[in-house]
Amino acid sequence: MRRQLDVIVWSVLGLCAIAIIAMLLITRLQGIRVSRFTPASGRAVSAFSKIRIEFPVPMNPTSVESRLEVQPEIAGRFDWRDNVATFNPDRPLYPDTDYSVTLLSGSTGIEGGIIKEDLHWEFKVRNPE
Repeated sequence: MRRQLDVIVWSVLGLCAIAIIAMLLITRLQGIRVSRFTPASGRAVSAFSKIRIEFPVPMNPTSVESRLEVQPEIAGRFDWRDNVATFNPDRPLYPDTDYSVTLLSGSTGIEGGIIKEDLHWEFKVRNPE
């Protein structure tokens, strides 16, 4: 009975290991894709909005931060929580202004993998009411 249990446990562990290796290989072949970003493309947002990018895997923060472009340019700082990068502008965004955000390809995951395509979106800051 104990031997059967050992076989089952080792089989489950082996399958888990195979699944993890397969996920890592797929990520490397396909590249890392952003899970979600805000503000959503085409949305009208508050001047106090932040830019958030969520990744499916842990990322190398420097590789992401150095490849994020916001137009018109605005100074700010990044905060990281888990797999989410948040860009916090130092001052409110300009009202009635269209913003363009691009995450250039080349950002890398901590465990390998790379973002292979640029991600681009736009949003508008509404006038205060």
